[in-house]
Formats: sequence, C-alpha cells, structure tokens
Amino acid sequence: MLHSGLNALIDIAEKGHSLLCIILKNGTLTMTGGQRCPDIMPYLSCFHPRIISADDTLTLEKELATEPDGLKILIISGTCPDEENHETMLY
Repeated sequence: MLHSGLNALIDIAEKGHSLLCIILKNGTLTMTGGQRCPDIMPYLSCFHPRIISADDTLTLEKELATEPDGLKILIISGTCPDEENHETMLY
C-alpha cells in the first residue's frame, strides 16, 4: 500500500468514487524481501479504515457483503505462519 497504493486512494477519495480496498496487514513487506513493515495507520487514518482481525470471519463476511458508498478501506490484521505449509481455503 505504501509503495504504490496511497496516491490512488487519495485520487479516489477526491473524485468521490466508490471502492472497496482490502489491505492485508501482517507486518511484513513481502514484495521487497520480507522486511518488517512500518505502521500504515498514520497514512490511512484520514480515510477512517475499519480494522478487523483475520480470525473474525463473521465481521469480515458482513463487511464484504455491503456495497461501498464512497471509499471503504478494510484492514485485515493477522500473521502469516512461519512454516512453508500454509492453509488453503476453498471457495
């Protein structure tokens, strides 16, 4: 989000478009080598994002079922497993 998404969010908010933006916050910058990620809230707080735990599937389902009216940002907070065997979810 900090590398290339922040400018787009500002543009969407300025133009009044509707968009659901989902940010997976796991504390790691995976696109650039796996470094620890700085807190993104100082950059996004003006958009009033909703922070939801990755374990709170009921709230996630409710939020995803609601059409956005303007810019809606969901920050899904959790951690990735350290080992190579990641959980696979079937749809």
